[in-house]
Amino acid sequence: MKARALLSLVAQSLSRARVAYVASALGVCVGVASLVFFIGLGEGVRRVVLDRVLVAQHVEVVRKSFDAGPLRVDSIFGLGATPPLDANAVAALAGIDGVAAALPRARLTFPARAAGGRAILGQDLVAELIADGVAPESVAASTMAAGVSLEHFVDPEAPRPCDNSSECPGDGQVCEAGRCIGLRCVAAPEDAASSDRLKACPGESACAVDLGRCLRPIPALASPHALELYNSSLVSALSGAGKPLPRLTPSALIGLQVEVTFGEGFVGRSSGAPPITRRVKLVGFADAAILVGLTLPLSVVQRLNARFNGPAAGLLLHGVLLDVPATEDLPRVVSQVRGLGFELSDRSENVEQAGRLIRLVTALLSLVSGLIVALAALGMTQAFFVAVQQRRRELAVLKALGAAASDIRAMVLLEAAIIGGLSGASGLLLGRLSAWVADVAATAMPYFPFKPMTFFDFPVWIWPAGLGFAVAACVLGASVPARAAARADPAQALNA
Repeated sequence: MKARALLSLVAQSLSRARVAYVASALGVCVGVASLVFFIGLGEGVRRVVLDRVLVAQHVEVVRKSFDAGPLRVDSIFGLGATPPLDANAVAALAGIDGVAAALPRARLTFPARAAGGRAILGQDLVAELIADGVAPESVAASTMAAGVSLEHFVDPEAPRPCDNSSECPGDGQVCEAGRCIGLRCVAAPEDAASSDRLKACPGESACAVDLGRCLRPIPALASPHALELYNSSLVSALSGAGKPLPRLTPSALIGLQVEVTFGEGFVGRSSGAPPITRRVKLVGFADAAILVGLTLPLSVVQRLNARFNGPAAGLLLHGVLLDVPATEDLPRVVSQVRGLGFELSDRSENVEQAGRLIRLVTALLSLVSGLIVALAALGMTQAFFVAVQQRRRELAVLKALGAAASDIRAMVLLEAAIIGGLSGASGLLLGRLSAWVADVAATAMPYFPFKPMTFFDFPVWIWPAGLGFAVAACVLGASVPARAAARADPAQALNA
């Protein structure tokens, strides 16, 4: 049978029996719509939770530890000790397939306090400082690095060769003995105001009393997630009847400078060396930064740890940040990390668990959608059996006029494919429309941390997959009736 004649017969058949197929087509439409809706919602939640909140691309590796009563230790009576996090460990972790970079990090191992913030908050605040250090390469690997470049995030006390003072950065830096060094200075009296002490040197530099030299500020990074939590939760919680706290933006905070006393804080004082004071400047926000506190250049933290806790403390790493660009590589990367004898930090463990939970929930909801489509396919089978029975004389006449069994089977299956295509396209449209309605309804919800503009993220493959799934379900449902129609004896049908 020619294709044109076949299409004409299919169109006539669908026009006559359109009511009989409505219920089954509606089931396929609802199933595809729910499939699109749930997969889009799952991908959207994954994007918000894993990419924005937990930053799944950054996996932090730490030494394996054990619970020993109220403490966590690296070994129990010398047994079960894991390899140290040193240069060899960093190289081994960097060699894992799927890891773009392995970036060491260390945290301050002594008390410190920070004072400042008058320019933004209207008064100076004093707080215990929590800080860690990362390599400048972490900033390049980090996303959302607002206002940050590698030239901003460098150790101001690192040796810098020079031939003359013009090659040194400004703010009191001169060239002496082939390297850049700060101008000699005398700090203001201790009873002077904090702002006066900070202005003892030209420009942004401050006088380091222990060195008798002017030093540029230590650059620091903050987490964009901490700023999000402050604006969404802390502002409301801490703004009582008194003066309300202002909401802050990254551009307003970048450039903020505070005076930090290393070696002394509210929790105690280091016995390893006298405290020192440095100026710290916020140069940007990056996902590589510690969630609560400030992140400094790694060499700064290592030098300070060695000063207050001995040379061995200066070599100690507390973690290695792995940059894994493709989140689908995370399970394999995590498995190899554990094979090397290390484990993930609590935050990275939460990322892995959240990823598994999101995938599981999305799979279950997609399974429900698939069952809806499967039930609709069974309904399609019943509808086509009824349609074939009602059209047995028509099909018999076609066979008597020379139509082959394959033509009859192709006609029935083509009808099913057209129904599947129309119901699938309707389901895709309904699912996308439902997602839009859900997003509109969500705008009426109160603001909460990391609230996205949309809760849905539809992968490109969902559209052809949804349409193909609907067509395949309908064709599969009609395959048995099509085979029965092709095998029917025309003589019996005409004599019935």
